[in-house]
Amino acid sequence: MDSAALYWGFAAIRCIVWVRIEKKDGTWSKSYEGNNASRATLYRAVDGAVYKAVVAILQDKDFKNALSQ
Repeated sequence: MDSAALYWGFAAIRCIVWVRIEKKDGTWSKSYEGNNASRATLYRAVDGAVYKAVVAILQDKDFKNALSQ
Protein backbone atom coordinates (compact mmCIF):
# COMPACT_ATOMS: atom_id res chain seq x y z
CA MET A 1 0.00 0.00 0.00
CA ASP A 2 1.36 3.37 -0.97
CA SER A 3 -0.63 5.46 1.53
CA ALA A 4 -3.94 5.69 3.35
CA ALA A 5 -6.11 8.36 4.93
CA LEU A 6 -8.96 8.19 7.42
CA TYR A 7 -11.66 10.84 7.79
CA TRP A 8 -14.17 10.96 10.63
CA GLY A 9 -17.45 12.51 9.58
CA PHE A 10 -20.70 13.16 11.36
CA ALA A 11 -22.17 9.73 10.79
CA ALA A 12 -19.46 7.73 9.03
CA ILE A 13 -15.77 6.98 8.80
CA ARG A 14 -14.17 7.25 5.37
CA CYS A 15 -10.99 5.44 4.35
CA ILE A 16 -9.05 6.13 1.16
CA VAL A 17 -6.14 3.91 0.20
CA TRP A 18 -3.71 4.41 -2.65
CA VAL A 19 -1.91 1.37 -4.01
CA ARG A 20 0.98 1.52 -6.47
CA ILE A 21 1.68 -1.58 -8.55
CA GLU A 22 4.86 -1.89 -10.57
CA LYS A 23 6.73 -4.54 -12.49
CA LYS A 24 9.98 -5.63 -10.93
CA ASP A 25 11.96 -4.57 -14.01
CA GLY A 26 10.49 -1.05 -13.83
CA THR A 27 8.84 -1.13 -17.26
CA TRP A 28 5.30 -0.51 -15.96
CA SER A 29 3.65 1.03 -12.92
CA LYS A 30 0.27 2.46 -12.04
CA SER A 31 -1.53 3.79 -8.96
CA TYR A 32 -5.01 2.76 -7.88
CA GLU A 33 -7.42 4.25 -5.35
CA GLY A 34 -9.92 2.56 -3.07
CA ASN A 35 -12.45 4.82 -1.36
CA ASN A 36 -15.06 3.60 1.12
CA ALA A 37 -17.20 4.93 3.96
CA SER A 38 -18.80 2.95 6.76
CA ARG A 39 -21.24 3.84 9.50
CA ALA A 40 -20.39 0.68 11.39
CA THR A 41 -16.67 0.56 12.27
CA LEU A 42 -13.23 1.73 11.27
CA TYR A 43 -12.39 -1.82 10.21
CA ARG A 44 -15.27 -1.93 7.73
CA ALA A 45 -14.19 1.37 6.20
CA VAL A 46 -10.61 0.11 5.73
CA ASP A 47 -11.70 -3.34 4.52
CA GLY A 48 -14.04 -1.82 1.94
CA ALA A 49 -11.41 0.61 0.66
CA VAL A 50 -8.82 -2.16 0.23
CA TYR A 51 -11.41 -4.37 -1.47
CA LYS A 52 -12.31 -1.60 -3.93
CA ALA A 53 -8.64 -0.99 -4.76
CA VAL A 54 -8.08 -4.70 -5.44
CA VAL A 55 -11.17 -4.84 -7.67
CA ALA A 56 -9.92 -1.81 -9.63
CA ILE A 57 -6.54 -3.49 -10.12
CA LEU A 58 -7.98 -6.81 -11.27
CA GLN A 59 -10.40 -5.12 -13.71
CA ASP A 60 -7.77 -2.84 -15.27
CA LYS A 61 -6.76 -3.72 -18.84
CA ASP A 62 -3.34 -2.09 -18.38
CA PHE A 63 -2.65 -4.38 -15.41
CA LYS A 64 -3.69 -7.45 -17.38
CA ASN A 65 -1.49 -6.40 -20.31
CA ALA A 66 1.49 -5.81 -18.00
CA LEU A 67 1.09 -9.32 -16.59
CA SER A 68 1.03 -10.91 -20.02
CA GLN A 69 4.19 -9.18 -21.27
